[in-house]
Amino acid sequence: MGITLDKKSKSTKLNNIIKVKFSRNLENIKDKNFKFYIFNKFINIGAVRVVLDATQKEANVPPEFSLDHRLKLDFSYTFNIPDFKFNTYGVSGTLNFPYGCYFISFSWNVVYGMQEIISKKIIIF
Repeated sequence: MGITLDKKSKSTKLNNIIKVKFSRNLENIKDKNFKFYIFNKFINIGAVRVVLDATQKEANVPPEFSLDHRLKLDFSYTFNIPDFKFNTYGVSGTLNFPYGCYFISFSWNVVYGMQEIISKKIIIF
């Protein structure tokens, strides 16, 4: 890692840069409903951890977490949450917290990260 000088072209190269090629399909999805797409993909693998800014008005969370800028919530079909829903607007459902159950809801606007828990893949928005 670091910077090297290419003697032939006399240009500087950064060795710690990773080039990522995005497929056209992924770029199209990103423009429309990228977070919904990623959540759907991750939850169908197993479980997904969502990182959100609970201070935003579009986040309905228990009051004790409402000042958390990096609240992490886990979702899985195996949790058997009867009112669990997600769509192109966001996520909702009744979750268990240390002080009891609470109906949460949030829009994708407040989400800035997701982790697919089994493979540990992380997406930061």
